[in-house]
Amino acid sequence: MDKEEVLKALRSLRVGPTKVKRLAKMLGVSAEEYVSFKWALAELAREGRIMRFPRNRYTAVNLPRDLVVGRVEMIRSGAAFVLPEDKQRYPQDIYVSRSDLRGAMNGDKVLVRVRRGRGGSPRGTVEKILERRSSKVVGRLVRRGRRFFVEVQGSRRYVGVPKASLSGARVGQKVVVELPQQAERARQLLGEVVEVLGDAGQAEVEERALLLEFGVDEEIPQEAVEEEERLLAVDWRKRWGSRVDLRDLLTVTIDPDDAYDFDDAISVVREENRWRLYVHIADVSFFVERGGAVDRMARNRLNSVYLAGKVVPMLPERITHHLCCLMEGRERPAKTVEMEIDRKGAVRRVQVYRTVVRNDARLTYRQAQEMLDGAGGDAVAKMVRLAGELGRMLWERRLCRGALDMELPEPKVVMESGKVVDIVAHPRLKSHILIEDFMLLANEAVAEFLTSKGVAFIRRVHEEPDERELRRFKTFVISLGLKLRSTRPADIQRLLSSVAGSPLEFPVNYALLRSLKKAVYTTEVNTHFGLALANYTHFTSPIRRYVDLTVHRALDAVFDGRLQEGSEAELSAVARDATDKEIRTDRLEREFLKLKACYLMRDRVGQVSDGVIVGVDEGVMWVLLDRPVVEGVVPERLFEERSHFDEATYSIVLRRTKRVFRIGQRIKVRLVGVDCEQRSLLFCPL
Repeated sequence: MDKEEVLKALRSLRVGPTKVKRLAKMLGVSAEEYVSFKWALAELAREGRIMRFPRNRYTAVNLPRDLVVGRVEMIRSGAAFVLPEDKQRYPQDIYVSRSDLRGAMNGDKVLVRVRRGRGGSPRGTVEKILERRSSKVVGRLVRRGRRFFVEVQGSRRYVGVPKASLSGARVGQKVVVELPQQAERARQLLGEVVEVLGDAGQAEVEERALLLEFGVDEEIPQEAVEEEERLLAVDWRKRWGSRVDLRDLLTVTIDPDDAYDFDDAISVVREENRWRLYVHIADVSFFVERGGAVDRMARNRLNSVYLAGKVVPMLPERITHHLCCLMEGRERPAKTVEMEIDRKGAVRRVQVYRTVVRNDARLTYRQAQEMLDGAGGDAVAKMVRLAGELGRMLWERRLCRGALDMELPEPKVVMESGKVVDIVAHPRLKSHILIEDFMLLANEAVAEFLTSKGVAFIRRVHEEPDERELRRFKTFVISLGLKLRSTRPADIQRLLSSVAGSPLEFPVNYALLRSLKKAVYTTEVNTHFGLALANYTHFTSPIRRYVDLTVHRALDAVFDGRLQEGSEAELSAVARDATDKEIRTDRLEREFLKLKACYLMRDRVGQVSDGVIVGVDEGVMWVLLDRPVVEGVVPERLFEERSHFDEATYSIVLRRTKRVFRIGQRIKVRLVGVDCEQRSLLFCPL
C-alpha cells in the first residue's frame, strides 16, 4: 500500500494508539497488502507523521508546530542537535543543551519541544524518547565520592549506576550499561551494568568498546546460524534452473591481497570493431530468502564492516565465504551484465540475465598490475591486458563527461601476529581503476535497465554542492595561484588533472572533498554529481551491502515476470537506514584507524616527523605524517601564541609572528602525547 493512502486512512479512524493487526482489520487491509501496510506505518512513524508507541501500536497525530520528531546527533560538548525526520515540516536542525536532553542518547528518536534562542536559531527540550537506537551504552566506570558513573564513550555524558547495579565492575574498567526506555525527570540518568569488558586502555578492550559504541554486534543470531546450516545442506545445482551457461567463458576476479569476500568477476572479449564486457555478480538473492533469518540479520547490519585485522560480515561467514562466493575453480550462480561497447567507449547494447560462471583465476590487484605491465603470456594475462585497454578508454570517457576523480592518500594498517607494525599509504594502481570503471558501468547499466522496466529500486544519488561551498572552493583555488573557469564538474576535473602529481594535488583534492555533499541512497530519481550520471545504483556488492541485495531482488522480479515483493515505503526505509549506517561505518573505520595509530605511536613520544597539514579550523589543525601514515592534532595552546583562522584560504595565521599554516603545507612536528582511550595523537609544530 502507498504510505500516503495509509496516512489518509489512519487519520480518518480518529483512534488512539492501536496495534497493527487491529488497524489492518479496521482499514480492511488484505493479506497480500499486510506486509507493505506494516512498512508504510513504520516509514510514516520514522518521518514523524504518525506516532509509534510501545508494543507495536500506532496512531495518527497532528503535532503542534512547536513539537518536532527527530534523531539525536551528539556533539563533543555533550549537547546535541536533533535532526527533524520531516524536513518539509521543520527544515532546521534543533540545538538541545545537555540538561535538556533528559536522558536521550546519540541516535535516539525523540519528540522535542522547540523555542527560539539567541539570533532566532531553534533550541529544544526533549519531551519524550520515542525509540532508542540502542538500549545499551559503553564507557568507563568512574567514582565521585560515594557515587558511581559511567563516562559514555564518544560523548561527555555520564550515566549514574547505583552500587547494587555494578555487577562486580571496578573503577577504571570499560563496561556496558543498560538504559531505561525513558529517563526519570530527575537530572541524572541511571542505568545498570550488564557486561564488564575489562580494564580501559587494553587493546582488545578498547577495540570491543569501539565496536559497541558504534552499534556493531559481532555475534550472529542463533536463528541465522540454524538457517545457514540448512542452506549449506542443500544441493543448489539442482535448483539452478534455466540459467545461461558461461562456464567456458574465461572469467577472473581481481581483489585486494587480503580480500574477505569475492562477489564480482569480469570477462572481456575483443571483437572486430567492438568490445564485449561481462560483469558477473554473485547471485546472493538466489540463496538468501527475503524475510528469512539470514535476511533479517543482513537487514539489521546493512553492510559489512572492514577494519584493520577484523571483519564483521553482513552475512554469516560460510554463506559469505562458501555459498555465494565466486571462488577460484568453483561453479557459482551469478547475475551477469553483458555490455557491447564500441571503439569510442560508448555502450551500444546491454543485457542483464542469470548465469552460471566459473572463476578461472583469483588475481590480486598487484598480480593484475604486473600483467598490465607485460608479465605473463597465458590466456588470463592476455585478457587482463585487453581489460586494461578497455578500462583506459572508459576512464578517459568518464573524465571527459565531467566525472570527478580525486586522489587522496588511503592508509593501510600492516599487521604481524595480530599487532600493528606500520601504517602505509595504499597505492592506487591502474588495476584498481579498471575494476572501478567496470563496476561503475555495470551499476549504471542496471539502473537504466530497471528504470526501463518501471520497477521501484534504490538509487545512489549525489546532489550538487551548495553554491556557497563551491564559491569557497573557487576562492581557495585562486589563493593557490590556480585558475578555475567555472564550478561545473568538467572544469573542476580539468583542475584536478592539472595538479595531479604536484604539491598542490593534496590541498586541491582535500578542499574539494570538504565542499561536496555526501552521496546517499534513495528511491527518488536524482543525479550523481561526482560521477556525472543521470541514473545510478549499487548492484555489484550484494555480499557486503544490503542495498545491492534489494536491487538483485528487483531484477529477480523482472526476470520472473512478477510483481516486486515489498513496497516503496519498505525500500525507502532501507535506503534511509543504509545511508545512516554507511555514515556510522565510515566514522567507525576512521576511529578504529586512530586507535591502531595510537598503539603504533605510544612508544615514540618525542619523535620528530615530516608531514602535511590536512585540516584547519578555529584554533586547531590536523597533520598527516608521511611515514607512518597517521593523523594527529595540534591544538592552539601548542602554537605558543594566539591565532586567527582564515576560512577563505583554509589557513591559520599566528597573530604575533604572522606564521601561516595552510592545508597542503609541508610541516615538521614533534609527537608530544598519545591517548589510546581518546584515540588521539598530539603534535607540536616545529
